[in-house]
Amino acid sequence: VVWCCCVRRVSESGLQQLNEITIFKFESLTSRFYSISILLQGFRSEVLFPSPLPLILLLVLVIFFFNLHLLMMDSDEMTPTKTTPTLIFLCVMAIMGGFPIGYFTTIISGAMLIIQSQFLLDDQWLQIIVSTTVAAAAIFALLGGWFNQRIGRKKVILVSCLFYIIGCIVISVATNKEAIVAGRFLHGIAIGLSSCTIPPYLAECVPTNIRGRLLIMFPVLIAFGQWAACIFAASLSYLRDKNCSWRIMFGIGGIPVLIKLFGFPFMPESPRWLVSKGYIDEAFKVLKSIYGKTDKGIALAQMNINSMTEVDHAEESHAGKRECILFKLLRNRASRKALIVGCALQIFQQLSAVNVVMQEKYYYNNDDFSFVIVNFFN
Repeated sequence: VVWCCCVRRVSESGLQQLNEITIFKFESLTSRFYSISILLQGFRSEVLFPSPLPLILLLVLVIFFFNLHLLMMDSDEMTPTKTTPTLIFLCVMAIMGGFPIGYFTTIISGAMLIIQSQFLLDDQWLQIIVSTTVAAAAIFALLGGWFNQRIGRKKVILVSCLFYIIGCIVISVATNKEAIVAGRFLHGIAIGLSSCTIPPYLAECVPTNIRGRLLIMFPVLIAFGQWAACIFAASLSYLRDKNCSWRIMFGIGGIPVLIKLFGFPFMPESPRWLVSKGYIDEAFKVLKSIYGKTDKGIALAQMNINSMTEVDHAEESHAGKRECILFKLLRNRASRKALIVGCALQIFQQLSAVNVVMQEKYYYNNDDFSFVIVNFFN
C-alpha cells in the first residue's frame, strides 16, 4: 500500500514538474521494479486464510468498479467524463492476469502432497519441481522488457496465456516427474512475462485518474488466485482417485486463462507502443475507443498522441547519449524521494528473510524445517 501511494503521489503531483520523457522512464522503471519484486517475494501463500476473505475480495472488486464509475463521472477537464465499454473490458481482462500468477504458484503446495507419494520423490526432486516456476519467472521477467518493445504488450500477454494453457496440459497428462518439471517451467515463463507486461499495459492504456486504482487491483487478483488455489487443493484432496485429483487442480487453473485467451484478442494494443513504432493513426483510434468518441474524448486522445510523439522525438535526440535512467531520476528532486522510498520498501522486505520461512512452510510442507527452527532456539 505504501509503495502504491508513493508512486501515485509522484505520478499525480511531483511528475507535473518533469518533462514527458522523464515521466515515461520513471513509470517504466517503477513498474519493472514492482513486477520483479513480486517474483522475489517467493510467491508466498497462506493456506489457512480466514473464512471471510472471499467476501472481502468480492466487496473490494464491487467497490473498485463503483468508484471507477464515480471517478470518471467526477473528472476534470483533463480526464474522460464516462467509462466506455472498451475501458471496462480492458480493465477486466488485464487485471484477470493476476489470478493465474497467484493460483499456479500456490496450487503446488497442495498438489505436492499427492505427487510426492505417487512418484516417490526425494527432497531434491521436490525442490526442483517447486522452485522451477519461480526460477523461470524471474528470468523471463527480466527478459520481458525486451519482448514488450519488440512485439508489443498485447502479443506478450497472449503468448503468456498460451504458455499457461500448454503448461496445464503438460502437467495434467504427465506420467513422470520430468514432465511435471517441464509444465512448471512453462508456467514460470508465463508468470514472468505477464507480471512485467500487464502493469505497464494498464498504465499506458487507462486514463491517469484511475491508473493507480487499476494497478492496485492486479496484486489483489494475485491474492484471490492464492486463496482459490488453497480452496481447490483442500477440496480435491478428498477425491478417492488421487491420480486424478492433483491433475484436476492444475487443469482448473487454466479455465480463467482460457477465457482470457479468447477475450484478449479483441483488446487494443498499447497506444504507447504503437506510437513508438510509428502507427500514429492506430494509436489515435485506440485512445478514442478508450476515452470515448465525444469531443472531449477526441481532444484528450489527440493530446496524448502529441505527448507521446514528443517523448519519441526526445528519445531519438538523446539516442547517442548513453546515461543510466536511474541516475537521471535520482538527480531529479521530484522523483528521487519517492523512488528511493519505494525501492527501499521492497528491498528491506526481501532482506527480512520472511519469504524463506513462508516458502519452506507453504511450498514444500517441510516438517524438517520446523524441526530445524525448534532445535536452533533450543
